[in-house]
Amino acid sequence: MVQLLERDAELNRLRELVESAARRSGTVALVTGEAGIGKTSLVRALGEELQHNEEVRMLVGGCDDLLANNAFSPLLDIARQTDGGLAQALRGDDPVAVLTAALAQLDTGPATTVMVFEDVHWADDATLDAIRFLARRISDLPALLVLTYRQDEIAEAAGLRRLVGALAGVPLVRFPLQALSRDAVAHMAQAGGGDPRAIYAATGGNPFFVTEILWTGDESVPPTVSDAVLGNIASLEPEAQAVLRSMSVVPGVLERDFAEALFGERFSSLASAEQRGLVEVDREGVSFRHELARRAVESSLSGTERIIFHRKVLEALRARGDIDPGRLLHHAIEAGDEEVILEVGPEAARKAARAGAHREASRYLATVLQHSHRLSPEEHAALLHERAWVVYNLHDFDAALELAEDSARGWQSIGDGVEWGRALLSVGRMQYMVNRPREALATVQRAVDISREDSDEEVLAESLANLGSMQALIDRPQECLETEASVLELAARLGRRDLEVHALNYRGVARLNLGDWDGLADLERSIGTAHEIGAHELAARACTNIIDELVRIGRDDEAERWIDRSWGFLTDLDFVAHRYNLDAQRCVIAMRRGHWAVAEEGLRQLVASFQGTDVLHPFALTPLARLAARRGDPEAGKLIADSWTICERTQALQYRGPAAVARLEWAWLTDASEVEAAVAAARNVLSDAASPGHALLRGELGRYLARAGYASEPDDDIPDRYRAGQDGDWRRAAKLWKERGDPYERALELLDSDNREATLEAFAILDRLGAQAAAELARARLRELGMRRLPRGAQARTRGNPMGLTDRQMEVLELLARGLTNPQIAEELVVSVRTVDHHVSAILGKLGVETRREAAERAGEIGVFPPEDSS
Repeated sequence: MVQLLERDAELNRLRELVESAARRSGTVALVTGEAGIGKTSLVRALGEELQHNEEVRMLVGGCDDLLANNAFSPLLDIARQTDGGLAQALRGDDPVAVLTAALAQLDTGPATTVMVFEDVHWADDATLDAIRFLARRISDLPALLVLTYRQDEIAEAAGLRRLVGALAGVPLVRFPLQALSRDAVAHMAQAGGGDPRAIYAATGGNPFFVTEILWTGDESVPPTVSDAVLGNIASLEPEAQAVLRSMSVVPGVLERDFAEALFGERFSSLASAEQRGLVEVDREGVSFRHELARRAVESSLSGTERIIFHRKVLEALRARGDIDPGRLLHHAIEAGDEEVILEVGPEAARKAARAGAHREASRYLATVLQHSHRLSPEEHAALLHERAWVVYNLHDFDAALELAEDSARGWQSIGDGVEWGRALLSVGRMQYMVNRPREALATVQRAVDISREDSDEEVLAESLANLGSMQALIDRPQECLETEASVLELAARLGRRDLEVHALNYRGVARLNLGDWDGLADLERSIGTAHEIGAHELAARACTNIIDELVRIGRDDEAERWIDRSWGFLTDLDFVAHRYNLDAQRCVIAMRRGHWAVAEEGLRQLVASFQGTDVLHPFALTPLARLAARRGDPEAGKLIADSWTICERTQALQYRGPAAVARLEWAWLTDASEVEAAVAAARNVLSDAASPGHALLRGELGRYLARAGYASEPDDDIPDRYRAGQDGDWRRAAKLWKERGDPYERALELLDSDNREATLEAFAILDRLGAQAAAELARARLRELGMRRLPRGAQARTRGNPMGLTDRQMEVLELLARGLTNPQIAEELVVSVRTVDHHVSAILGKLGVETRREAAERAGEIGVFPPEDSS
């Protein structure tokens, strides 16, 4: 029976959540705290209460501290506790099937399910994807999802940080476990015969530390928990000590049959260790009672012992057969067994990649490639190529390009024209992603030429598909249509549905660029077929493309629906690069609708998350630059310049168009000396945007050219809202923008009215948005219209303080005054630490102070108090 002290409140709350789940009102519970604080004990206490309740079942899986973590590792444990559906899905290659099967376990009919994932700080990417997937759907399920993790590990676990942030919108209850009080430690010490004051001083009230020190039975308090654990073990007979030492190299639970095979007759010696509370043994397996105890024993091993024990475990695992390659790889790496690393490493990587655990896959392949001297040239080139695509999915395009180039050179030297051509296709894709479009097109064309020379129709089809995509991306839509027609013909003849998906995707983009709205149907077909055949990366590309195109042509409501439909899929399979686009486009839509605070925060997080000049960067950088210009932010000029430099290099209107508009708007608003250059750039882009598919871009460029004093040619094809403005019909233009839901553009049309009431309305809108630059233009216009008493204007929250802090900066300052660190503030506000860093830097500048302490003192002076004191 689990004995708990000072955990009644947490246990009662968990009981309430189980009762709530029975009413199909599911919740996620985060049980957090330092190592040894009692997270597992709390969960086990709940399990003991529930084990006799036939209406509730509890499923428990754990993450292990392995160098090569198994994909979906907790679900592997849970599969052994359930029927065959989840186990069958885990044996397959489709991560979506695994997620669906896991979800089915949470909705099993009349029974309520408590599903526990322990030690999530060690979770593989696929497991984090599964948690996100389940959490987003739990609200109307008869289920409680319990996650335990070490709060002090979250700073180093980037995936866990992102997961916690993603859980902000789901039913969530936090259980931050605190250390035991002095009274509780005294109670334990009294039962164990120790000095309560000395024990509390040594342990700080950590329950595991207290228990381990009491186990020694020594009046003196060991200086470390490791000493306590090792002292406890030293009292056992030599055979039990030997078993524990060899067992310490295996994180997690050793299956019962495996432990018996590994230790033979010595397995029975674990009885004494179990009696001493060092290990737990049941019908399923054997494990150390706590990970800290295992680590204490493992850290006492010599290097030689460590290698010997890992080799024994590896031999025993291989003798069993049917063992996950990730588990074998962990022990092979620790044992330095090159043969096994080379044998199972590639398969472990492929399995992880198929599950969406791209970080693990990259790490496994890197480990194998460290032993390249043992690989054949063909194996080496193939593994480089595999890792290039894994890294690509992690949005590290520079590294992906380097790996792809190395692979291509390898295949070229081998003399294998087919594989060389395929590798060149990957090189071309990566060159495009790092914003080298001319080289990318030349590389893909070279792959086409090689495939024709080798008369390999399959590789020719693959090469043409990639050529068509490149043509679509760099504004050669007519060429793309011709190329993809050939691809579709070849795909049908070869039975290659993946190439059909690829061709439909980019044919759709090309048709939309030409103003043929049936391109949307192509993209929808591409997505549907990709999901049908399990071509997940191609589905991700098509989802991204349809959303980008819908935003580009101004169909924001449709784009938002596709974002909502696609975001979970891209998140579930950890398509980091593709999700970047969706997050950026969601911010663009928010900006158009006047939700500037939301847009700015999201865009800043995206820009901070990936520094560089790749082709995805402008999706966040350009709208952020434009927003900064509207707000009168001093950094706007640099952001505009950076955006223009990157976008010009792409050779694509998809990037150059928004960057030209942003540059022109900034120059018109804030820097007259830059207007002429911005106008020249805008006209250059305008001349390239003649096709019907770019009518919105032409309208936007024309309207801002007119505001800057440079009229453009009349254009009847542009949207009515732009044409009305260019025709001087400000009332109609303002009305259309209001119907559209874009308050900023409405205000600018009102500003052109030469009407005092309309100009006052424009000022009010601009002030509410925080559009400082345009608000100054409104003030100037009101002076021209004869107003003597001009409105002061200030954003609602900023008006309440004299320092000009924004709403979010006020929130950050309140938390800073409470003494929270930047990571703590980030967790409180569910934003990135980099975003908080930016806010704190801005706050220090506005308050005119240099340190956080000075800012906290200044906060009181201007009436900003920590939340607890605000009453």
